[in-house]
Amino acid sequence: MRRTPMILSICLAALLALAPWAAQAAPAPPQPPDTPPPGTPFDLQTMLWNKDVNQDGKVTREEFCAGASDQNACAVRHRQLDLNGDGVISKEDLARRFKELDADGDGRISRQEFMDKWRDGQNAASHFQRLDSDSDGYITQDEFMGGWATIPIFAW
Repeated sequence: MRRTPMILSICLAALLALAPWAAQAAPAPPQPPDTPPPGTPFDLQTMLWNKDVNQDGKVTREEFCAGASDQNACAVRHRQLDLNGDGVISKEDLARRFKELDADGDGRISRQEFMDKWRDGQNAASHFQRLDSDSDGYITQDEFMGGWATIPIFAW
């Protein structure tokens, strides 16, 4: 009879010794190679022009999607960024999207302008907050160009 409490005590001690090891957080899943780590400042213009292999100022779908793990999602993203439908992404495409959202043409997008025109209305407030990096209530063209790629593709 004395043996059972001793065995239970040993088992309890072993469990307590292993508890800190078992409680450690699981490592974060690896990021795909074409995705910046969370919290990394991301500049869409730089990313695009790094993909512009032939340096012609235009990013074709082939250039944009080279090395992407999901070619279909990448092609969708490329089409969404190619606002004039000419098959390439250029600075003009990005500036055009900014102008579409800047309804009053004052060079910045107010929260209301953004909420009125953003396609993903359910998450518009959080997208606005991401893009308004200085939290002044407006998105400048620099903020827009620098943060646009952090917004999920379905929202564009």
